Amino acid sequence: IDAGVLAQEMVYWEDIPSDNTYRSPFTPTDGKKQYITFESDHGGWNNIRMAMETVMTIAVATGRVLVLPPEQGMYLLHHEKQEGKKQRKDFSYNHFFHMESIAEEHRGLEVITMKEFLEREGMKGGLKNLKSGEVEMPPGDRTDYDGANHRDISSKLETYLRQVAVVPSWDPEKCLLAFPSSKDDKDRVIVEQMFQTMKSGGFPDYQSYVGKPTDVD
Repeated sequence: IDAGVLAQEMVYWEDIPSDNTYRSPFTPTDGKKQYITFESDHGGWNNIRMAMETVMTIAVATGRVLVLPPEQGMYLLHHEKQEGKKQRKDFSYNHFFHMESIAEEHRGLEVITMKEFLEREGMKGGLKNLKSGEVEMPPGDRTDYDGANHRDISSKLETYLRQVAVVPSWDPEKCLLAFPSSKDDKDRVIVEQMFQTMKSGGFPDYQSYVGKPTDVD
């Protein structure tokens, strides 16, 4: 195998203008917002970053508003305290990514903070306990968890969110997350067939992709 040919087929990053105007066919059309929240990974930065990028992709694919976790301590992102120096110990994704700029650039992405979400939906009775069906307010009517310790975020905020939101769970050895290109049933069938092909071991070989780039539109 010619490694040079393989290298030519690799794409690290490409600016695709059509991505900026994409809007998911699953975006609610009745004016009601749907949201996706997530819990920050407690591993190293690479885990934290990849988890956020995955959820952002899901938000775009489903037409949901992306709710960022509150500012909090992140593993290894700290320094020993130095006399007379102020150092940040709590971080949000806005400290590493230009989230507002990303949302402005992409028509199909809206990003808000956890505080905005709790004020917009939680404090206005928009969230219901999935088991009881009753409106459930944020614990202690608290909406600002920026800088809170991990115990409060985990035992109060995240526990609350799990009670008022669907928490998907699947076996990664048997399931994968995929989105058809439209609501049309034929596109759903295409995705299901692709999954069956993957399960049967029908992975593309060298000759299947060299010189045959995948369409981006």
